Amino acid sequence: MVIRTDPRLQRVLVGNPAVVTTATTAPNEVVVTATAAGSSSVVLWQENNQSRIIEVFADVDVSLLREAIARRRRRETPQQTAARLRAEFGVELTEQARQPLPRSVYDAMSGDA
Repeated sequence: MVIRTDPRLQRVLVGNPAVVTTATTAPNEVVVTATAAGSSSVVLWQENNQSRIIEVFADVDVSLLREAIARRRRRETPQQTAARLRAEFGVELTEQARQPLPRSVYDAMSGDA
């Protein structure tokens, strides 16, 4: 995000540097970059003795994860993925674990019972 002010900036303070970094790119311009999910305040002190407080909220971009899941699904079904992972990690399911649960169990978990 680019923030421009009419008066020149004197100072910039980031409340949560684990989430946001700033770079002053001109006397009246600052670039705010999110580096992690979370929130932070950014305080701008201007040459005219006024200050501005800006709240920044950053979220995780999951679009690449969605694309990876879609690519995986085109190669194998969820059942095939489960079988592959069981074989890869040596997981053995009992006969009871292989049986689907009755619908009433799902209804009870979702509160629809």
